[in-house]
Amino acid sequence: MKEITYDELRELPKDTYELIDIRDKGLTAYGIIPGAVHIYVGDLESSADLTEIPLEKKLVFYCEIGRMSREIDDTLDYLEGRDCYSLSEGYVGYIRYGIKSQADKEEKRKRAEGSIQKKL
Repeated sequence: MKEITYDELRELPKDTYELIDIRDKGLTAYGIIPGAVHIYVGDLESSADLTEIPLEKKLVFYCEIGRMSREIDDTLDYLEGRDCYSLSEGYVGYIRYGIKSQADKEEKRKRAEGSIQKKL
């Protein structure tokens, strides 16, 4: 399965893909990526939810760290012909990216405040 990074995903219009969390309920209790649909990996073959997603939408699967989601297309024959991706680094990457983004915002704020104080 092709991989997509969180940065690449953010560049796509939200109406062009469906984010699918394939982790078990125990892990989703810690949180899911906003807008994602939860379909446990063991239920993917029998899930009608995937067939209801329009064919033109990309399917972006994610698990905890990205390993399981990279391997699911081998087991799901009915996904053939669909544009499927595995979210690189999974949920952990999403959390890591969010923390990095927050740190970047904080750094920019500090730099902006520092330049204002120098002018005064």
